[in-house]
Amino acid sequence: MVDERLGDLALVRGDFTGAAARYRDALARSTTEAQTRGLQVKLVGADTPGLGPLLRDYFSPFTAAADKPTLAARQLYAALTLAAIPGQAPLGEYLVGLQLLHAEAPADAIVHLRRSLAPVEGEAPLPSVELARSARLHLVGALVRVRRYDEAVAILQELIAEPGIGNGHRMTYGEWLERIEFFRVALPTTGGMPVVPALEPASAATDDAGADHEDADDPPAPPPGADERPEGDRTDDSAAADPPRAITPPDDAITPPDDEPVTPPDEAE
Repeated sequence: MVDERLGDLALVRGDFTGAAARYRDALARSTTEAQTRGLQVKLVGADTPGLGPLLRDYFSPFTAAADKPTLAARQLYAALTLAAIPGQAPLGEYLVGLQLLHAEAPADAIVHLRRSLAPVEGEAPLPSVELARSARLHLVGALVRVRRYDEAVAILQELIAEPGIGNGHRMTYGEWLERIEFFRVALPTTGGMPVVPALEPASAATDDAGADHEDADDPPAPPPGADERPEGDRTDDSAAADPPRAITPPDDAITPPDDEPVTPPDEAE
């Protein structure tokens, strides 16, 4: 999307006011929920004093090929720094969770994703319905990876009961319920077996995870797939998560990821 790219150019140059204006224009034309989430996170960075440089480091627009090997570490550091800023913990925890999912650390991601959905007193919640929905769906994927199926189903029921969802959301949630029932039999919770495998290798360019380079735009590794990712790697709101390898998902269920980068999310759930 041209407006988003122009916003990224302004962001890199340090023109945060100009970047915010471009991101608002892009949001007005956004056609997918994943794209919307990425723009929302970028807009928070451009619009909030002191956050511009941090979100610029997280998304790293136009990252050179030579810098890609260190991108995941830099994105995780930026997300952790954001989570430590008063008033920004939920968004920072969400981005940390996405990065950990893409780093194949679902158990650790669960901790941060739960924090993003339960702000402490004085903290504002995630800044949009789309980001909160993404956090829950990424949490479902992380819980399935570690075979905590009952908890995953409980969150899916909350998502299904959410007002205003569309048919794409309902289809995605229904598919996740079917996958969970399959894994209850194929990979039961007893026996201390490894986690449920991801569909794709971990990637730093999906969902709200960040990463803005074309060749890094792979689908999010862990089931589900965030955050807020490069525009070239986004799909519709029914494909917010990627299914585990054991099941072949419908074509429209496999996305780019958001969400973005390391994962997100063009989050850097």
